[in-house]
Amino acid sequence: MIFFYFLSLIIFHLLLFLIIPFHYFLLHLFIFHYFSPVYFLSFLFVSHHSFSSPITPLHLPITPLHPISPFCFLSLLITLFYSFSSSITFHYSIVIHLFI
Repeated sequence: MIFFYFLSLIIFHLLLFLIIPFHYFLLHLFIFHYFSPVYFLSFLFVSHHSFSSPITPLHLPITPLHPISPFCFLSLLITLFYSFSSSITFHYSIVIHLFI
Protein backbone atom coordinates (compact mmCIF):
# COMPACT_ATOMS: atom_id res chain seq x y z
CA MET A 1 0.00 0.00 0.00
CA ILE A 2 2.73 2.45 0.97
CA PHE A 3 4.75 1.38 -2.07
CA PHE A 4 1.93 2.40 -4.42
CA TYR A 5 1.56 5.68 -2.56
CA PHE A 6 5.22 6.55 -3.16
CA LEU A 7 5.01 5.30 -6.72
CA SER A 8 2.08 7.62 -7.36
CA LEU A 9 4.07 10.51 -5.88
CA ILE A 10 6.98 9.80 -8.21
CA ILE A 11 4.69 9.55 -11.25
CA PHE A 12 2.97 12.77 -10.24
CA HIS A 13 6.28 14.62 -9.99
CA LEU A 14 7.45 13.23 -13.32
CA LEU A 15 4.28 14.49 -14.97
CA LEU A 16 4.72 17.82 -13.23
CA PHE A 17 8.20 18.19 -14.71
CA LEU A 18 6.90 17.33 -18.17
CA ILE A 19 4.64 20.40 -18.16
CA ILE A 20 7.22 22.92 -17.00
CA PRO A 21 7.27 25.85 -19.43
CA PHE A 22 10.34 26.36 -21.54
CA HIS A 23 11.14 29.80 -20.08
CA TYR A 24 11.79 28.11 -16.72
CA PHE A 25 14.90 26.57 -18.32
CA LEU A 26 15.86 29.89 -19.85
CA LEU A 27 15.68 31.50 -16.43
CA HIS A 28 18.12 28.93 -15.05
CA LEU A 29 20.43 29.46 -17.99
CA PHE A 30 20.39 33.22 -17.43
CA ILE A 31 21.25 32.80 -13.75
CA PHE A 32 24.02 30.33 -14.54
CA HIS A 33 25.69 32.73 -16.95
CA TYR A 34 25.33 35.94 -14.96
CA PHE A 35 25.90 34.72 -11.40
CA SER A 36 28.32 32.42 -9.66
CA PRO A 37 27.56 28.68 -9.58
CA VAL A 38 27.16 28.87 -5.79
CA TYR A 39 24.37 31.41 -6.14
CA PHE A 40 22.90 29.33 -8.95
CA LEU A 41 22.75 26.20 -6.80
CA SER A 42 21.34 28.08 -3.84
CA PHE A 43 18.65 29.53 -6.12
CA LEU A 44 17.73 26.04 -7.25
CA PHE A 45 17.44 24.76 -3.71
CA VAL A 46 15.33 27.71 -2.63
CA SER A 47 12.98 27.71 -5.62
CA HIS A 48 12.61 24.03 -6.45
CA HIS A 49 8.82 24.27 -6.35
CA SER A 50 8.35 27.63 -8.03
CA PHE A 51 6.78 26.74 -11.35
CA SER A 52 5.22 29.60 -13.20
CA SER A 53 2.56 28.04 -15.43
CA PRO A 54 1.83 24.83 -17.32
CA ILE A 55 2.92 24.52 -20.90
CA THR A 56 0.58 26.05 -23.46
CA PRO A 57 0.15 25.31 -27.18
CA LEU A 58 2.20 28.44 -27.88
CA HIS A 59 5.21 26.85 -26.21
CA LEU A 60 5.05 23.66 -28.24
CA PRO A 61 6.30 25.02 -31.60
CA ILE A 62 9.05 26.99 -29.86
CA THR A 63 10.51 24.14 -27.81
CA PRO A 64 11.91 22.02 -30.68
CA LEU A 65 13.51 25.09 -32.23
CA HIS A 66 15.53 25.83 -29.08
CA PRO A 67 17.31 22.76 -27.77
CA ILE A 68 18.01 22.67 -24.03
CA SER A 69 21.62 23.46 -23.21
CA PRO A 70 23.70 21.20 -20.92
CA PHE A 71 23.48 23.81 -18.17
CA CYS A 72 19.69 23.75 -18.31
CA PHE A 73 19.72 19.98 -18.30
CA LEU A 74 21.97 20.00 -15.24
CA SER A 75 19.62 22.40 -13.49
CA LEU A 76 16.71 20.11 -14.31
CA LEU A 77 18.49 17.11 -12.82
CA ILE A 78 19.41 18.97 -9.64
CA THR A 79 15.92 20.38 -9.27
CA LEU A 80 14.35 17.00 -9.99
CA PHE A 81 16.53 15.23 -7.44
CA TYR A 82 15.94 17.81 -4.73
CA SER A 83 12.21 17.95 -5.37
CA PHE A 84 11.92 14.17 -5.17
CA SER A 85 13.95 13.93 -1.99
CA SER A 86 12.15 16.77 -0.21
CA SER A 87 8.63 15.70 -1.21
CA ILE A 88 9.17 12.01 -0.50
CA THR A 89 10.72 12.80 2.88
CA PHE A 90 7.83 15.09 3.72
CA HIS A 91 5.14 12.59 2.69
CA TYR A 92 7.00 9.74 4.34
CA SER A 93 6.99 11.63 7.66
CA ILE A 94 3.24 12.19 7.31
CA VAL A 95 2.65 8.48 6.69
CA ILE A 96 4.81 7.52 9.68
CA HIS A 97 2.91 9.91 11.95
CA LEU A 98 -0.38 8.42 10.78
CA PHE A 99 0.69 4.94 11.84
CA ILE A 100 2.23 5.95 15.19
